[in-house]
Amino acid sequence: MFSNFNQAFKIALQQSWTKAYARIVAFVLLYGGFAHVGNIAGWTGTPWLETPLLWQFMDVVLLIFDVGTAIALWFGVAWSVWLLFGGIFCLQILPYTVWRSQFISKPEDGAVLNQLIGTELIILSIFCILLVLPKDQEEEQVAEE
Repeated sequence: MFSNFNQAFKIALQQSWTKAYARIVAFVLLYGGFAHVGNIAGWTGTPWLETPLLWQFMDVVLLIFDVGTAIALWFGVAWSVWLLFGGIFCLQILPYTVWRSQFISKPEDGAVLNQLIGTELIILSIFCILLVLPKDQEEEQVAEE
């Protein structure tokens, strides 16, 4: 089952629009990685070691996720789709909804989390649409070889 999906993802990532979008998402993820570097370096106004341990842990994990997923998406690796969807769900949507109170220190943090979750859902929705669009026959044959 997974090999069928991986083959479909490989073909989809060879399509011009999907490939271009994957690279745009890679840039967005790299921006997120830089944001986590900024948090760790204390450039956001709060010294990192003074933030809750959960926030520190999430900064490190999300930095690794953002950079790793960006590289895999840029090169069109089939498993990068699994990584993107699973990572966004498990590392952002789930924690920021289930354990929401752990990530809110100021009233405006709730709005920021809502915007982040909304952005992530839009990114994944567009990716889903591009993954299921009809594929060019020539590129399917190339992928099979």
